[in-house]
Amino acid sequence: MFRSDANPTLLGAWATHGTPAVPGGSPLTVAPIDWRTTGGVLELVGVDADGELHWGEWGAFQRSDPYRLVGSVRIDQSFRSACLTTVHRVAAVTANNAVHWLRATSGKLETTAPPVKLAVPAAAVAVVARPHAGEVAVVFADGSAARVPVPGS
Repeated sequence: MFRSDANPTLLGAWATHGTPAVPGGSPLTVAPIDWRTTGGVLELVGVDADGELHWGEWGAFQRSDPYRLVGSVRIDQSFRSACLTTVHRVAAVTANNAVHWLRATSGKLETTAPPVKLAVPAAAVAVVARPHAGEVAVVFADGSAARVPVPGS
């Protein structure tokens, strides 16, 4: 549900395409999600228990006309975490330490650049956007982290 802080009236309710959850094999205890709001639009990205990546956008420009776009993607390796690098741009890290670059377009997630394989022995558990630096940080199970430039930044 989406409620305005200024007006407690229910503006709209949208069902999600997937339920955020900690993916299997992850040491996290809370589902890894990322979100942003821009001009009345909520954008959300996360993974589910099966490691499928889900992205959604919900808008409430007018009470009579809320909208919803959703997209999902599954690959051979399950995703561990995802973040929004900018509007409609997603970085997602897999269980085999590959960072995937995607763009949300018309409710679909499309690859925008080849994956970056990180040669780190510990498993990736999270990815966090660092937009001002033009990079993401991948956090590993042993507490280490790697900085990865966002393609085109």
